[in-house]
Amino acid sequence: MAQADAERGALNQERLTKIRDAVSEFTNNISVQDDRPPPRVSSTTDAEATSAVETVSKDAFYENLSVLSKEDLPPEWQGEHPVLCVAGRSLLDEAAAIMLGQLSTAHGLAARVEPAEALSTANVFRLETTGVAIVCLVYMDASGPAHMRYSVRRLRRKLPKATIILGCWMKDMDPAALEKLRDGAKADLAAGSLGEALKVCIEATGLEGPAQTTTEDQFCRTTAA
Repeated sequence: MAQADAERGALNQERLTKIRDAVSEFTNNISVQDDRPPPRVSSTTDAEATSAVETVSKDAFYENLSVLSKEDLPPEWQGEHPVLCVAGRSLLDEAAAIMLGQLSTAHGLAARVEPAEALSTANVFRLETTGVAIVCLVYMDASGPAHMRYSVRRLRRKLPKATIILGCWMKDMDPAALEKLRDGAKADLAAGSLGEALKVCIEATGLEGPAQTTTEDQFCRTTAA
């Protein structure tokens, strides 16, 4: 919802910041609660954020994904934050990355979130990568394939051994189009939704079935608002 408003120019920078902050507030609140099943109370006073949360399926498929134990993870996944979620370009991308980070952590894969500025030429050299096994690069639209390619390239130079997931979470994303974006960006894997990104992260540990490079099943469509 927020992404659609942003694309038609209905959100200014102040409003975008407010939405990002509301999502951060919400995820911080639920991170200290048992979210299996998730609480059915509003953890933020922001009406738009609350509305977006309510659109997520009551029985979202990721509720049935495994909650992993750190001691069961492969050695390369036992760092403080094995998952790094990075916003692609916008504050809405960052909000989506925050949501993924919270869910990943809740499922036993501790995650850290970085804003889009982390991949700038000036900042990428200072990006903390110790213990990172997988990187999720999150976009809420598919309008910047060149930006995706440059971002993956910078991540690859910084983390040559890490798996890189391209997350492109837009409504009605076609699996073939997503695979084309992944191939063009030279990412290892792709996910067309928040839920699928979480599923791919869990599978990448090797403790469950193999991760897929394309999106055959479209689950848990979500927007950061």
